Amino acid sequence: MSFNPPTAASPSVAADVYGEGPAVTLLHGFSQGRASWREMAQMLSGRHRYILPDLPGHGLASHQAASMAAAAAEIVRLWDQLGIDRSHLVGYSLGGRLALHLASFHPQRILSLMTIGAHAGIADRAARQRRLQTDGELAQQIRERGLEWFSDYWASLPLFQGLARRGPDFIDQARAWRLQHSAEGLAASLEGMGAGAMEPLWDRLSAIAVPTTLLAGMEDPAYSARAGALAERITGARVELIPQAGHAAHLEQPGSVARVLDWHLNQSSIR
Repeated sequence: MSFNPPTAASPSVAADVYGEGPAVTLLHGFSQGRASWREMAQMLSGRHRYILPDLPGHGLASHQAASMAAAAAEIVRLWDQLGIDRSHLVGYSLGGRLALHLASFHPQRILSLMTIGAHAGIADRAARQRRLQTDGELAQQIRERGLEWFSDYWASLPLFQGLARRGPDFIDQARAWRLQHSAEGLAASLEGMGAGAMEPLWDRLSAIAVPTTLLAGMEDPAYSARAGALAERITGARVELIPQAGHAAHLEQPGSVARVLDWHLNQSSIR
């Protein structure tokens, strides 16, 4: 399969689109971009139409701060312009939080839901305010110190040490994804869509009625626990833990995650 050229589908959404069949929209994590899904997407069965958009602050998307609600509206606009009534929805980390927002506020547009390393926001108000402050401080550092500094800092976080199992060439590729963005765009993404800025969704999750798979890496205990917490709120949701994977399970073990996603999509079509 080949990817179509990026499509300026709306003022702040660009996307790779390929394949035919029911739509599957894949939402990337912070500082990645649509290219981060290509390896895994090409491992999938190919019976679907895959939509890989850039989220606000990334790639060819708008570099102005956008809330979760505004980013969700852009995804809906993208679907409208592509003639998609309903889509399967997959999201990692930042994209997983956005996927939960879309499933909560636009349920009529969702065929099924799968998240990877995601949560539904910080419920404690004081903790959320602290996170908002630290996200704001990081955003300011990105602006002042630039992408090279940010890329080194981000790669050094314990959350992403599992990527080393892919070898130095992949580490270089992940660095290239981070450097393709702008400092202003990533800073704006943190300020508008970071975990501190996001209004928590926990009280809305019981309304999600589509087939749902909540995935995390076994070596990521915090997000494994958060997957379980999400499953307690979403009726019929199942938790899938990926062996030998940390936070970025779809990058660390793309074949394993592709098999889970294929199973999820097949089961969703049966229902």
